[in-house]
Amino acid sequence: DGSTDDSVAIAEGYSCRLVRPGRNGGAAFARNRGIEQATGDHLFFVDADVVLPNDALVLATATMAESGADCVVGVFAAENPFEDFFSQYKSLYTNFKYQNLQGGASLNTAVTLVRRQVLDDVGGFDEGMSTVEDNELGDRIFRHGFKIVIERRLEVLHLKQFSMAGLLRNDYRKAVGL
Repeated sequence: DGSTDDSVAIAEGYSCRLVRPGRNGGAAFARNRGIEQATGDHLFFVDADVVLPNDALVLATATMAESGADCVVGVFAAENPFEDFFSQYKSLYTNFKYQNLQGGASLNTAVTLVRRQVLDDVGGFDEGMSTVEDNELGDRIFRHGFKIVIERRLEVLHLKQFSMAGLLRNDYRKAVGL
């Protein structure tokens, strides 16, 4: 999605197909281009700033099979590698929120496994949204009657550092988007 860091060179070092949308169109745009190129019956979304546990795919697919879910969502770990107050707060709050959700429409593409047919049925990500496009997609998936399961054991380490201003800006953008 128009990365200016070394992510393209890093990705080229692995056995994967690199999708280059041609322009920086935002997260929803890039994810939809990936969906168009994907060939499998399931898609696994993961953000670039998270570290997956080694068993992430095994746990997500097992949860999907055992629960009959159409979508399995992981959670951010309570731990954060940054020791400042704002980064610690954001990780603890987000972990608490997801650990205590009782089902529903919540979706976080930092770590999500979803059936391809679900995305085809609901139309993928809303490219008109510049933030919270994953939350909006989760709401549509839920309203269409698909089952979303939060797998609390699927914790990812979020490598994002927040300042006070950054935390407020991030939460404000999400609130406005919602």
